[in-house]
Amino acid sequence: MVTTPVEESEFAASGAGDWFGPHRDDGAAPVANRSLTIVLYLHRFPCRFSGGELALHGFLDAARQRFGPVQMIVPRHNVAAIFPSGTLHEILPVTLPTACFADRRFALTCWI
Repeated sequence: MVTTPVEESEFAASGAGDWFGPHRDDGAAPVANRSLTIVLYLHRFPCRFSGGELALHGFLDAARQRFGPVQMIVPRHNVAAIFPSGTLHEILPVTLPTACFADRRFALTCWI
């Protein structure tokens, strides 16, 4: 039997002071079936925000034990970060010099 993966997506516009604390994307129902997280970064040129890095806190082995160092991914336009949904991760605070919506940190996140 062939099964089709469930796909979800979300578009986020992070402004001044926005952050998302440490979490995993494959928690309890209804998101327990997520296996892969894909984050595509988008922003205007020149980039007006700073911060908003994706901090990956290592990966989980079969026993769900963490291994590997923390990896920091700087959001860059048209660059995607792809990682297992069980990875502990967080988004660091965003700094923005203006209140202009177009200057925010934009990210399209998809889960498979």
